[in-house]
Amino acid sequence: RAEMTDVANAVYDGVDCVMLSGESANGNFPDTAVATMAAIVANAETGVDYYSQYAFIRYWATKAGSQAMSAAEAILASAASMAVGFTEDTTPEMGGAVRSQASKRTLLNLIACVTSTGAAAGLIAKYRPPVPVVVVSDSDSVLRQCGVGFGMLPLKVASLNLDASKVADLAAAVVGKVLNLPMAGCKAIVAVGAKGGDADKDAVINVIKLGGGGLKATRNFSTGNALLTPSGVPIQRPGTRSKRATLTSLPLITKPLTSARATRIICTMGPKCWSEEMLGKLLDAGMDIIRLNFSHGDHAGHGEVLER
Repeated sequence: RAEMTDVANAVYDGVDCVMLSGESANGNFPDTAVATMAAIVANAETGVDYYSQYAFIRYWATKAGSQAMSAAEAILASAASMAVGFTEDTTPEMGGAVRSQASKRTLLNLIACVTSTGAAAGLIAKYRPPVPVVVVSDSDSVLRQCGVGFGMLPLKVASLNLDASKVADLAAAVVGKVLNLPMAGCKAIVAVGAKGGDADKDAVINVIKLGGGGLKATRNFSTGNALLTPSGVPIQRPGTRSKRATLTSLPLITKPLTSARATRIICTMGPKCWSEEMLGKLLDAGMDIIRLNFSHGDHAGHGEVLER
């Protein structure tokens, strides 16, 4: 259906959020609509080519190469670049030629960013890394705002004076709980301040392998299939990107994914979902953000929804 491809194309375009309006506010099955959109989004994300997407965003961030990138953005963007490079392949149905069976059952890497304002985490998420971005902050407002950003997970701490290893352990605990996956062996890309504290100024990037052990070199792959950056530079990728593009099926797209959905889902509130029971079902189905439409109803009614 056109609606399904519209949602998928929005994901391919790199949006932060997709929204339901009448389907959640007045539809007969609002929780089913949310669950369906969440499934479409999660599956579409596995078909994104993060290599070329990163190159595309970086190209236009410098106005097609006509201006220099700030030092802060260049450093923080490298965290997203590392995540792309460390991810052997984000497509779950690829065979053992690219990912071993063991690696399919664990997360390959994650990003953690210590921030007091949210600016550093925003610059990382801007480049759409294929892994969760754990936002580590002592500010409730910053953590709430990250709820609308691509792939961000909030982590409240009492103090920002944490070393990179501690940040990696805390972030891994959050991601492991969300995805229900073991985190040993995962590479944590950690952005902190050069002298400790937040990465909003003088950021440095650390790579820590959880569970100990050093980082080892991986073999290179070559292929005749070339993707091009906007400037015409070829990007080599191995084989078929995703079977979802050419060989999709119901069992394939309904198979559970071991990846965090990065694109958020906004639901417009309405009579069909005002009850506490339905709000709970929407949250279970994948709702991340609620939208209150003040063109309908009154302030008192919307206030009651917020209280629920």
